[in-house]
Amino acid sequence: MGFLEVIDERVPEPIRLRVRQLREEVDAINDAAMANFATEIPRRISFKVSRNSSVSWDGDLMPAEERAQAVSFVVRYQHLRDDLKVHIGPDAGGDWHIKNLWELRHMLNDVRPIIQNQKDSTFYTHVNATIQKRLRRTETTQGLRVQVFEGDSENEVTPAYATYLVENTKAIATILNRLEYGYLYNGVLQHSDATFSKRLLKDYTSGELNYILWKHVIVLGQIQYWLTPYYKVLSILNFPSLGSLIVK
Repeated sequence: MGFLEVIDERVPEPIRLRVRQLREEVDAINDAAMANFATEIPRRISFKVSRNSSVSWDGDLMPAEERAQAVSFVVRYQHLRDDLKVHIGPDAGGDWHIKNLWELRHMLNDVRPIIQNQKDSTFYTHVNATIQKRLRRTETTQGLRVQVFEGDSENEVTPAYATYLVENTKAIATILNRLEYGYLYNGVLQHSDATFSKRLLKDYTSGELNYILWKHVIVLGQIQYWLTPYYKVLSILNFPSLGSLIVK
């Protein structure tokens, strides 16, 4: 996600060079993130959910806070784009620009609650913490218990899956720590932090901001991939889908 499908011969060589550099930088970041993984899990898994019938929260399976977290995360994840392509071209004066820069900005804004806003319940480490509690329970008196099995077999792999999700969280953190989402969200996209104003002016007028936005969108594809297991676990309890124009 985020790369040009084809760089045609009209693209000036300096832009070609920067795109190659971007790819190399992103590959290095992804390689560092992959170093967090040591646990293998089956390609096909199934889940079993159990609860104590005497434990209920106003008739729900989980506390209101966990229900809100799960529904919100599932809905946010479902509407993240995974097919964004960058389109570049010259303007009337011959200067090259990203033609769909607004799409890059929207994509970054949409994913902010999950990767940047640590006060939001959908922040990825909070989601992982909730799932870990359910995976590591050995009985249901404290709430929902989730078990993981290899395919449709009786071979339980819950401990390995819990460890794998921890590694997922570390991989995402590795990516975030090597990039500048704080600058983008607090100095460019949503806030006007004065400490970033000089840099923003420089990056904006020089054109460097194009490449900064571009790079941060590219890695979102890998981040979304590692968010998928959280989505799968939460969606077994929540199946929200956007209603049609005919309101029921």
